[in-house]
Amino acid sequence: MTTIHNTEQVILVTTKSYSSNCGEVRLYDKNDKGSWQLYFKTTTSIGKNGFTDNKQEGDQKTPTGKYTIGHAFGYKENPGTALKFKQATENDIWVDDPQSKFYNTWQSKSKWDKDWKSTEEMTHELYKYGFIINYNTKQTPGKGSAIFMHIKKLENDTTHGCIAMKESNLLKMMKWINPEKTPAIILTPESKLNKY
Repeated sequence: MTTIHNTEQVILVTTKSYSSNCGEVRLYDKNDKGSWQLYFKTTTSIGKNGFTDNKQEGDQKTPTGKYTIGHAFGYKENPGTALKFKQATENDIWVDDPQSKFYNTWQSKSKWDKDWKSTEEMTHELYKYGFIINYNTKQTPGKGSAIFMHIKKLENDTTHGCIAMKESNLLKMMKWINPEKTPAIILTPESKLNKY
């Protein structure tokens, strides 16, 4: 991989094809000699309709690409991650309305100038723990929102575009992530790994 020289931790999420909605997540650390070491791997689920290079709001696909990691969150207390952690309350939502000026951001229901018609509750049961993938940070209308790493309840569960895994595996990942190592996440079908 040639695009990750500025990071010392990589989360690699791959599937067999664009249309597959299940795959593998692997965590890599760069050692003192500059070599990559596999820390952990497990199965994962992505969007119901697989990967896409052209994410659109509501397509139930996961956007391909390399992204930085935002803050962690959950409606429970910080489980031990070094990421900045935001504990969600019933007042917290994520705006997924492309017409809103707050599109693809965390907001409060009580915000005085709210203009949205559609949101996600940050106390949803699947958001017990998770972290934000910094996708569409420019808030381009319709290009997709609320791309998170979060838990899944059942093995065959898919998502609307997020990446999901068993709670125990997600917690292991969250405790492993070190913000000082500039962690990155790569989302791709195996056939496109050479892009990174």
